Amino acid sequence: MALRLTEPDLLRVVWAMGAALFSLTALMWARIRRQVSTPLSAQTPPPVCVISACKGVFAQFDDNIRSLLAQEYEGELEFLFVSPRKDDPAYLALERLLTENSAHARPGGRVRASLLCSHATPVRCSEKILNMLYALERVPESSELLVFVDADVRAHPRWLRRLVAPLSDAGTLAAAAHAVYLPYAFSLWQLARLACTGYSVCGMAVGRVLVGWSWAIRRRDFEKLGIAALWERVLDDDVALDRVFARDGRRLAWACQAGAAFWDECTPTAFQRNFNKAFLWLRYYDPMVWVISMLAVSSTAALILWSLFPPFHPRLLAALFAVHAVNLGAIFAILRHYLPEQFEGIHPALRAFPLWTALCAPFVMASYALAAVNSLYSREVRWGGYVYRLDGPFDIRVIGEYRT
Repeated sequence: MALRLTEPDLLRVVWAMGAALFSLTALMWARIRRQVSTPLSAQTPPPVCVISACKGVFAQFDDNIRSLLAQEYEGELEFLFVSPRKDDPAYLALERLLTENSAHARPGGRVRASLLCSHATPVRCSEKILNMLYALERVPESSELLVFVDADVRAHPRWLRRLVAPLSDAGTLAAAAHAVYLPYAFSLWQLARLACTGYSVCGMAVGRVLVGWSWAIRRRDFEKLGIAALWERVLDDDVALDRVFARDGRRLAWACQAGAAFWDECTPTAFQRNFNKAFLWLRYYDPMVWVISMLAVSSTAALILWSLFPPFHPRLLAALFAVHAVNLGAIFAILRHYLPEQFEGIHPALRAFPLWTALCAPFVMASYALAAVNSLYSREVRWGGYVYRLDGPFDIRVIGEYRT
């Protein structure tokens, strides 16, 4: 007998999806509340080396680097900035910024910053990974913790201290922090980019997927897990570690108070390319999470198509959009309430951003649907001036270059 679904049946499916989304948002809220109410340890934190691979510059580059160098960290601190070429705009900008920083170094010499040139030419892994591997060979012997951070992150003064705090627990393997996109103009695509990061932030509360805006690990664990050897064969430097961390069994902590802001180009093409790449990383490096994501996206898409197919079902469509809009609004209302410093610098016209992100729910749903479809067949990635082909998670080839 054929299964006949009616509108009431599908509305119950929508409410069930909503309950799952709201449960995840409630988990995020609970973990933020617990962290915000837990004071940092008064003990001096361990020596740490912060590695940042930099290529090219953008409008906020100088301020981002200055925010990293201005960290309030009580322990020994070393920065290693690495660029692939000495004529790269990032290398030239970093030379100037590190000279500027040396004139304002803190007493005691506990904060040091070095600029490295890797001369990296990718063949079987990404250029970014080659840059980080080059820096890893030059980490000071005294550094007990390793921190990796992207150059497009704007960090607040206690970012580093809060990022490494979970590592004081022996049951924590690594700690990661989210980043929220801050619109610098009243733009649909920038608002949609902010809205899309909402689900990424919420997902970090689960502690399953490593998002690489900034993350920390003990040096001995990094070496014991053979991460450097793995990096030599993969394209992505963070999601590729998901299964390695899962096998270890210890916790991947979400350091929510270390969350940062980021800005980048947000044209329609760049907007979609970012999410295409994220789904592709999951397909190749974390298939379980990719399958779960595909089921969520495909079920949502099926409900939308069913509601649009004659006869039109406006109640079903409205319910589906309402569930996502209310959930997105709740995510950003929670973030703004508990972590207001992470939204400093947002465009003045967007002070009510929880409402604006809620209204962007249709664009979020469409973006994820397009990225999910792309991940089914795509094997090529344009990233950082190179075109890579993935014939498998550990079978990477560089097939071309382009001007960034």
